[in-house]
Amino acid sequence: MKSLHIARKTLLEALRDPQLLILFLVFPALLVVLYFFAYGGSAKNLSTTLIILVDNRDKGPLGAELVNALREAKFDDQPMLTVTEVKSMDEARVTLSEWKAGGLLTIPEDFTDILNKADPANPPRLTLLRDPLSDSANFLSVMFEEPLRDFIMSKTGWREPKQVVSYTYVEGTGNLNDFQFGVPGVIIFGIAFGVMYTAILLVREMTGGAFQRLRLARITGYDLLGGITLAQLVICLVQVVITVLTAWICGLQTAGSFLLISLFALVFSLTATGCGMITACFARNDGEAANLSMIFILPLVFFSGAMYPMPPIPLVTLAGRTVYMADLMPSTFAADAIRRVMIFGEGLQTVWPQLLPVIIESVLLFLLGTRLFQYLRLSRYR
Repeated sequence: MKSLHIARKTLLEALRDPQLLILFLVFPALLVVLYFFAYGGSAKNLSTTLIILVDNRDKGPLGAELVNALREAKFDDQPMLTVTEVKSMDEARVTLSEWKAGGLLTIPEDFTDILNKADPANPPRLTLLRDPLSDSANFLSVMFEEPLRDFIMSKTGWREPKQVVSYTYVEGTGNLNDFQFGVPGVIIFGIAFGVMYTAILLVREMTGGAFQRLRLARITGYDLLGGITLAQLVICLVQVVITVLTAWICGLQTAGSFLLISLFALVFSLTATGCGMITACFARNDGEAANLSMIFILPLVFFSGAMYPMPPIPLVTLAGRTVYMADLMPSTFAADAIRRVMIFGEGLQTVWPQLLPVIIESVLLFLLGTRLFQYLRLSRYR
């Protein structure tokens, strides 16, 4: 009950000093508008942007069937991809270097044989050659995996195939072109901005003497941080509503569940709150809180691939499985799930594998932030 009173107090104080609250609430909505004018004003369908070259080396019939399946893939009842089979590898590489296509998909010789065997431990290995600096290449690498996964599932009966595409890059190289692809990333960016909001809020409470007054009223640290967390969840939900509503006004079309999107957003907001508490442990004023919060915001948003697909960064191999940097960030799984829900209309029965790591990693970061803040900050008011 005390946590509810603290949550109410926190929300009322935010409304009395609304500048920071307004910035937090409308920041992702402004990004949505920016994305709309940059990528959403064209009447072109995806296939005019997503051009994929295919080198079909398969000696059986399933390679040709996959090519046809990619050609027939649709998004909003419009063709998703323009598929062109290549005759010369040199010509294909020139096309990629000039950004006239998003990638070159190579179907291996044993593609049909491997699918016919349907051995989950030995999935087919396809290769997508692309330029990492090309926006359309990054967009393509995300969008074409859905029809590819559906094709493999239909031929093998696997429920969730392992990653079967290896990404390689054009030698010598190191536009997100669709509004709908960008909106899920903006949602994650907006929630991650809550790291800064939480840190500044806590720093102001400390410097204003609010914590000392609350402790004199015999309110425990758990009540205090629990109330602030509840207030943050409410503010986060309002932010997501504003962001999705703005996207809908700008023409966003989605068959996905808003409740499912909100579920992932609220769970991920625990990450932002926990990281905000950690930031507030080492900040003495608003400026320091804003600067230090970037240590968490930038990796959560950009290294996770929430805004732009990132090449995998391997960290360690455990029990034969490679752990990548993105695997350590709940934003990776939250962004992927929200994108699947919004773009493909998937439900909880298909995105629950993303929900579990979001819950585990978010709760761990939240508990870490809570313990650190109690030990480094609240202990002085005992």
